[in-house]
Amino acid sequence: MASVETLLDPLFQGLGDGICVTGADGAILYMNAAACALLGVPGGRWPALSLCELLCGNLEGAGGRDFAAACPLRKSPCAVPGVTFAGRYGHHVSYDWTGFRIRKQEKWVYLKLRCMRMPTDLFGPDGEKRFIVIQDATAETELQQNKEDWRNMVAHDLRSPLTNIYGTLRVLEDLPEGRPLGESDKKLIEIGSRGCRRMLELVELYLDIAKLDAALMPVSLQPVGLHDAVRECVEQQQPLARERRIEIDIDVPRHLEALADKELLARVLDNLLNNALKFSPEGGTIEVAARLETGGRAALSVKDHGPGIAADDIPLMFDRFHQARARRAGRTQGTGLGLTFCKEAVRVMHGEIGVSSAPGIGSEFTIRLGTPVAAP
Repeated sequence: MASVETLLDPLFQGLGDGICVTGADGAILYMNAAACALLGVPGGRWPALSLCELLCGNLEGAGGRDFAAACPLRKSPCAVPGVTFAGRYGHHVSYDWTGFRIRKQEKWVYLKLRCMRMPTDLFGPDGEKRFIVIQDATAETELQQNKEDWRNMVAHDLRSPLTNIYGTLRVLEDLPEGRPLGESDKKLIEIGSRGCRRMLELVELYLDIAKLDAALMPVSLQPVGLHDAVRECVEQQQPLARERRIEIDIDVPRHLEALADKELLARVLDNLLNNALKFSPEGGTIEVAARLETGGRAALSVKDHGPGIAADDIPLMFDRFHQARARRAGRTQGTGLGLTFCKEAVRVMHGEIGVSSAPGIGSEFTIRLGTPVAAP
């Protein structure tokens, strides 16, 4: 009689999903290469293992459910044709050397498995067997978590201005009919107006990022004078700068141009300048500079002298889900989705954006864009 491997390898060795065949007691009769890889089992050494203990005994579901103990297929007699389980499996700890620091990363593999009864004597005279399909659901699980984080982040960001608006309207609603508005009432209206404006900005930001993702944002690349573009953005940020006694130094050559969408570039600069103002100490200085780099690209940078960014967070600064994950972990981040918008906007202008920073010293965000052929 042909061996189990001879019968099943031509069917299952090329599959990405794990395939296992066991006896009714869980003793492994066959595993394809994908199953060995998913479960961390060396090929050729699995026959002595019990899949019930190896897989279900280490599969962690919601609430710490013990799948091995709860599996109805282990009961005798059994009338259930099959079961489906899903959970995280195989806790791995890895260490990465980044920026002269050792980072510890804990990772899980998320698995979905379908275990079915298979009455057959094909793999031996012992009668009923189990046929198990194992799928790697890690990417799907992380995507669902990211979607949930995104929804929570939107709700969290909109709740604060919406609460201010609601509170303002309730106070004004309780005013006596016909009473003229006083100064305190006008201030309440101003608070409500600011809340509406903030909500509108947030909604536009979320929609614009979605448009950039889907390549639906209209983009027109033309030569843009960086000196004038920077001047206009700095003028718009001057009220906040004066309020915090922060000086903005500009060092941008008048002749330097970049290929960019003027409106998108202005919004990117507004985000970077606004962040720099938020994180700069009162009475500090922000430096905006531009230069023509070797290779013909224009580099435009915004530098502050604020608290800086930890080395571990720098690679994640432009990740839209970084703030959401930080909130879920009990930490807070102040940059929100503004940097995600900057990254996507610069990308559609065929440019790059990066950051260099050190805690206690400050941060410098740099945009690199192409330049017109005729630029000096």
